[in-house]
Amino acid sequence: MNFRKIFSLIGTTAFLLSASSFSIKNDPKINESLITQKIQNQIHRNNSFIKMNGTEGNICSLTINKNGHVFAGSSNGIIYRSKDGATFVKAYSDSIKGTIKAMVTADDGTIFAAKVIDKTKTIIYQKNKNIKKGSFFELASVNSKVWSMITDKFSNLYLGTSQGVFYCDAGETSFNKIEGTKGRILSLTTTTNGLIFAGSRNGTIYKSIGGYPFTENTKISDQNLGVSSLTTDKNNSVYATCLSGQVWAKLDSGSSFYPFKNQLNVALKSITVTENNFTYIGDSNGKVWRVDNALRLNWTVVEGTEGTKISVLSHSTSNKIYAGSTDGVYRLD
Repeated sequence: MNFRKIFSLIGTTAFLLSASSFSIKNDPKINESLITQKIQNQIHRNNSFIKMNGTEGNICSLTINKNGHVFAGSSNGIIYRSKDGATFVKAYSDSIKGTIKAMVTADDGTIFAAKVIDKTKTIIYQKNKNIKKGSFFELASVNSKVWSMITDKFSNLYLGTSQGVFYCDAGETSFNKIEGTKGRILSLTTTTNGLIFAGSRNGTIYKSIGGYPFTENTKISDQNLGVSSLTTDKNNSVYATCLSGQVWAKLDSGSSFYPFKNQLNVALKSITVTENNFTYIGDSNGKVWRVDNALRLNWTVVEGTEGTKISVLSHSTSNKIYAGSTDGVYRLD
């Protein structure tokens, strides 16, 4: 067994034994600096983001399809696409001004994009998988600002809006409200076992089972600094970031969220968790932070995005990290 596997096993065991506090006690026998260096050497071939070419404006949304094609939505209403993750070209634009605030790829390959026109109107676009060279087309419009968007395993579409959560059944064009939330819904995520989580501007995380009315799950911020981002990992654990700088998580077997041991204390914008169990978080100061979920040691900064503001993070199945920022798209190999 190699060095990495030994310490991953130690970290995982310690983490599970202390799940009640969602933190581990540092083993004095573990050399933290050595582990950190090992992480940096093994996670990625490079330890710095590189700028991608071809986009303009603030990149507010990202999604990656099963073929590895990356789609990026901008503040000027343009959707860009990259087949190799390096150079982007325009995939869609029209004469309607707005911001591509959210994008998502459904399990069946359909891509959805939400263009916010103003505080009272958002246009939802769709690109079908079975039309190889087909473009995006207008699916529907909603009378609210959309902040977040997800699909479930049945390719049903959910919108987090200023008026709560709305859903549209796969193949349909009309949206209906799911009751139970209060205020603006900034973030959404879903698990493979049918749970839907919604993060609100008032710091509350709500939970729905299969699209039924939401109930309050956890209040993670008392400062009215909202739940800016939600995501799940391959084990159905749920992770949340707050604009107050806090990071929280809920184990698949747990009922409530618990704070990470080490907090970042800066406005956090987006979170993603890779298949190899690393958490990445983008903040409003242009930094991307990383931590190994098995070891739960200190956060480290991944260089390359300084001078920007991170809007969104996403990762591919090969664990490449993409960051949408005020200066375009960055990639970490």
